[in-house]
Amino acid sequence: SIRFWDSLSEDMRPLTAFGRGFGGAKIMDLCYFADRLVKPYQPRAVVVYIGGNDFSDLVGNRVKSLQEGRTLYRMLIERLKLAAPGKPIYLLALRPKPDNAALDDSIADVNAFLANEAATDTLLHYLDANEVFFDAAGQMDRQFISWDTIHLNQRGYDVWGAAIRQRLQADLATQ
Repeated sequence: SIRFWDSLSEDMRPLTAFGRGFGGAKIMDLCYFADRLVKPYQPRAVVVYIGGNDFSDLVGNRVKSLQEGRTLYRMLIERLKLAAPGKPIYLLALRPKPDNAALDDSIADVNAFLANEAATDTLLHYLDANEVFFDAAGQMDRQFISWDTIHLNQRGYDVWGAAIRQRLQADLATQ
């Protein structure tokens, strides 16, 4: 999702943002590359959206159990803390997939875990910017979804970015 967000830098202004997403990324990949992807930038904050591929049954993915995911997320959090010591880490909620409702329970469980982790660690923040994607009936609004039904389209990135930027500006203004 971050790899396809071509307007990320513009969407986050006046904050400075660097999109470092890469295709097919899984939590373990980000653990491995955390130093290279974070440390050189000496960020004020780290925002992470990862895990969709870990809990997806798309071709080439082995669906991880929630327990496996918890272990990987905890490892990732420790790696990010080493790459950006003392900086806030924002864990973005995973988005439901409109054409794969079978994953909704897993995604909800992962998001509950991320929220709980953030509630127990002052450096972690859970950021659920997904409410902008749902219509009045509580269904994922397809106007925000790309042709592949997995990633966002530009309209989706626009509203997602605005919600994320608003939260970061509010939080970082107090630091």
